[in-house]
Amino acid sequence: MTKENEKKKDLALDYIRAIAMLMIAFCHFFQILHSLELAFWLNIGVQIFLVLSAKLLQKKSFNTKRDALQFYKTRVVRIMLPVWIYLIAICTVLVVIQQPPSWISVIAYALGGAAFVKNGILGLGHFWYLTIILIAY
Repeated sequence: MTKENEKKKDLALDYIRAIAMLMIAFCHFFQILHSLELAFWLNIGVQIFLVLSAKLLQKKSFNTKRDALQFYKTRVVRIMLPVWIYLIAICTVLVVIQQPPSWISVIAYALGGAAFVKNGILGLGHFWYLTIILIAY
């Protein structure tokens, strides 16, 4: 594959990413307007992001088991470190306003299992997506 073809391919992925971002933004907008059916269909942008992630990860090739383990270790820390920081901040605020989350929820969120928690943490409703990303890896 030539460099020119590779640039075109990457540009096409950027266009798809931009469309998916707009779909998700409009999804949230229509949720606010209580137009849930339209919001439901625009939420397909999330699945587009998952497919894009898989496509971009497919380019990775690991020569050894050690390379793969290093990739996953780096990736999990890169994803979870901001989650842990934000989780501490939100939990602190919730304790201050006397609406503390359950310890089970906090532990599940800290381990990347937000999608498996029945009663989530106030302000972290979209963290289910991180669970899906971790499973996809």
